[in-house]
Amino acid sequence: MPDRRTRLWIELLALWAGVPVVILAVQWWAQIYINPFFVLWPGAVICLVAMLGSRRFEKRQLWNAAALRKYLPGVLIRWAILAPPLVLMVGLLTPEWFLGFPRQRPGLWAIVMVAYPIFSVYPQGLVYRAFFLHRYKALTGSDWGGYLLSGLCFGWVHIIFFNPAAPILTALGGILFARTHLKSRSLLVSSVEHALYGCTIFTFGWGKYFYHGAVQFTP
Repeated sequence: MPDRRTRLWIELLALWAGVPVVILAVQWWAQIYINPFFVLWPGAVICLVAMLGSRRFEKRQLWNAAALRKYLPGVLIRWAILAPPLVLMVGLLTPEWFLGFPRQRPGLWAIVMVAYPIFSVYPQGLVYRAFFLHRYKALTGSDWGGYLLSGLCFGWVHIIFFNPAAPILTALGGILFARTHLKSRSLLVSSVEHALYGCTIFTFGWGKYFYHGAVQFTP
């Protein structure tokens, strides 16, 4: 019988590495687009129930608004430093996409700016920050190990969008968001940070990498 650490590695590889591959294969084979929300929302509910039922899980981190006062300034400073180079890259590498979303579909863009943090960012945080870091903390010997493992798995799931930019960008962001979550013990703080970068990407043009328009059914 494998020990708990081995079982956790098997579980992690099967669920967090294997499931995205299955989704990718089904999309490619059937030439269909599987909306990520059909997987994200049920997964978030399952993770939330598991966390609420665990006596070892620190439940206040599911919101913990009190941490905003201490950690939000750092989140905003990092975003103010990192967002301009990101925007510059969008303009230089894909000028035809620059500000395309708010210019061409301003109504939908406004809806996304409000709905994305609530219906996408927070559920992702439940799964890849709160649950993941709690469930698999025994697999890493340090906080940095947790950041990296969470970020890599967060990036890996984005292979379902059939482009290399999505997993690379989200892996880097996932490491940053996991670090913020572990330090602040607040899913609200890490979700605010996630939403800032996500809304920046959607606004300035690279949202195409994370939306159905980016899906290309090629091997």
